[in-house]
Amino acid sequence: MNLGAVKGFLDIGMVPVLGGDIVQDAEMGFSVGSGDQVAAILAEELGVTDLVFATDVDGVYDSDPKKNPGERLIPEVNLSRGVAFASSTNGDASGAMKGKIGALTDLTPEIEAGLNVAIISMMEPGRLSRLLHRKHVTSTRIKV
Repeated sequence: MNLGAVKGFLDIGMVPVLGGDIVQDAEMGFSVGSGDQVAAILAEELGVTDLVFATDVDGVYDSDPKKNPGERLIPEVNLSRGVAFASSTNGDASGAMKGKIGALTDLTPEIEAGLNVAIISMMEPGRLSRLLHRKHVTSTRIKV
């Protein structure tokens, strides 16, 4: 992945907003390159201290909280067992929660070295700011 443009924007103080897209795939012809995969690659290549997946739910649950109100939020997920908790893709081409957890598997050394990874809801104003200022927010933290 050529990160020249991203690094250039960062060098001049801009924060590029990126997402996924359809990408060329040697085996299938094309596939979905998810924003979650892009975020994991950027975290690894740029040596960031925090990686945040912003969603419309508070984090990883026992099952889909939209379909099953009252489900339990899992405040911490061990990466080696995380896909079991987030087994449903819910028809999302990027893999939904399972895709987020799966995108992190290559970041095990970075997480072990201190990379903070959280899945949070962006439906509450100020939540991201509080998280980045190391204040408690409802979320799921990813550990190894």
